[in-house]
Amino acid sequence: MLEPEALAADLALMIAAAEEAGAAILGFGRAGARRWSKTDDSPVTEADLAANAILEQRLRAARPDYGWLSEESADTDARLAARAVWVVDPLDGTAAFIKGQTDYCVALALVLDRAAVLGVVFNPCENEMFEGGPCLGVRLNGAPVTTSRVTDVAAAHMLGAREMYRHPAWPDPWPEAMRTSQRNAISYRAALVAAGLFDGLLALSAKAEWDMAPGAALVAGAGGLFTDHHGESFAFNNPQPRLRSLAAAGPALHPLIIERTRHIRLNGQE
Repeated sequence: MLEPEALAADLALMIAAAEEAGAAILGFGRAGARRWSKTDDSPVTEADLAANAILEQRLRAARPDYGWLSEESADTDARLAARAVWVVDPLDGTAAFIKGQTDYCVALALVLDRAAVLGVVFNPCENEMFEGGPCLGVRLNGAPVTTSRVTDVAAAHMLGAREMYRHPAWPDPWPEAMRTSQRNAISYRAALVAAGLFDGLLALSAKAEWDMAPGAALVAGAGGLFTDHHGESFAFNNPQPRLRSLAAAGPALHPLIIERTRHIRLNGQE
């Protein structure tokens, strides 16, 4: 583990880079950014690439010995030999950005020895800066935050698609009293849980490491749990940087979520 002073220096670097990238994204606006589809049919815009260029230049110039994994950069095996790796989604929630919505963010993490030790999630539209990690605590716009203390699923406000929670296949239906909301960017959802603004989140589809590592650092640093739907923790900087699912919540609610999800088998992978 890096010393606290070194972690704090890296976090300050991440915050400054995220703010600069967020300002660049806002400069494009909804109508000002050209957009097209990548080979997997996911959308990408000029704003994604401009933010990626800023983050890569700022972070890699300052820490040339760190590895690099970004949604908008060609991946190489070089990162696998690095102890410390920047993991970046320069614009998480591109679909929301294209639609003129505000639930997108700049998301970045520092992964050290395969653990997410720092996370920064910046929503430039709402001017929300979530930052920190397990050794430094977590702050929202400078104020310390923690995950919620909700202890009852029926009292929870969960992030995730309502149709998932209300699907008739659940052997134990989720309580009718449980509230649900959706936000586009998975990193932003995790940050909202870390700050206690929502009680938990569930995603039962595979996610890229750049969508997961920032939230993993924030939720853990805020006292919560960030695992797959079986309750198993994550290791990052994998050769294939994808993880199968996500359940995140405060320490009282998380095991109650896992009780409902641990039986699920996804895509023949388990």
